[in-house]
Amino acid sequence: MTHDTPSPLRLVTRDPAVHELIAQLSAARKRILGAPEEAHALQFSRSHLADVRAGFNAAIRRGESTLHRLCDRLVKELMDGRCDKVSVVIAETPSTGERTQLEHRITDDSLYGLTDLALGLSVLERVRFKRGEDWVQPRLVANFVEYHPLRAGDPVIHKILSRIKAEEEVWNKVVDEIFDLDALVRRDKQLSRYSRFVKDVFGVKIVVGNDADAERVHAWLERACDDPEIFQSVSSGGEQVKLIETKNYLAAGKRTGWAALKSVVTAGGQTIELQIQPLDNHVRELQRLTAQSHAAFRTRREEVRDEVARALPLFGFYRSLLRWMFQHPDAPAPQLGRVRVELID
Repeated sequence: MTHDTPSPLRLVTRDPAVHELIAQLSAARKRILGAPEEAHALQFSRSHLADVRAGFNAAIRRGESTLHRLCDRLVKELMDGRCDKVSVVIAETPSTGERTQLEHRITDDSLYGLTDLALGLSVLERVRFKRGEDWVQPRLVANFVEYHPLRAGDPVIHKILSRIKAEEEVWNKVVDEIFDLDALVRRDKQLSRYSRFVKDVFGVKIVVGNDADAERVHAWLERACDDPEIFQSVSSGGEQVKLIETKNYLAAGKRTGWAALKSVVTAGGQTIELQIQPLDNHVRELQRLTAQSHAAFRTRREEVRDEVARALPLFGFYRSLLRWMFQHPDAPAPQLGRVRVELID
């Protein structure tokens, strides 16, 4: 069964202040592109922007909490409730680009008390790499939480992972949506090969022994989503977890070689991507993550956005605008030619 993919922002929050801002930016885009020779002022209220940031951050925390409760329920049902919880960080040395995987065990207090980003950064704060005479702090490339079973099961499950997209990537996807980047890319012959953009924000992965184990776990997932008792209390409001989409990439896989059963579930209005992946394919994917090929994949996506920004400067301006609003609100606002940003009290 398939449904239209929700917008990247609605995968995170339904906060009215957030969507009011996006509607304002969408209307301004049409106005500016409709009269490019005229001067345009984008007015934003400081208090409204503060409300938007607060609403977005609260939604991220709610989404992470739902994600962790879902994983706890999967551990209870698929691992007899017994596991080790580990924070895993992929770190990169800035000067050389070398990548390292770091792990440390965590408690429930850390898992629910800190954001996923804070968990990752807490690991890197303790680490320095020696380069020549200097000690260098690595930068965060990716981080996720792993749940390791304490005994072998049937079907075989090696681990469960949870992760969220970085906040900046969420806002990049919002700009993609405002400008309908997928359509822009499809219309451009030079960019059309990059027209597939991932739109997941919160995700769970179940790493199993083989394809047969994946099929069995997915069959269990289908039954569990029809049983109101199994996923009870995953969402804060007690709503039933629903399976809304499944795609089977086990047999044919993707051109990249990635193979899994990929589903989308909802829990209390929160959309979560759930992958069930055989171990051998997961190991190859992890090798790419810790090598430069993963960086190359992200770089290609950024190259697409950069090419669009060169052809359509307003696209690049909007990326800077959202980065300023949500990550550097105390810095001067970005400006673009005849388009100026005005802050009001």
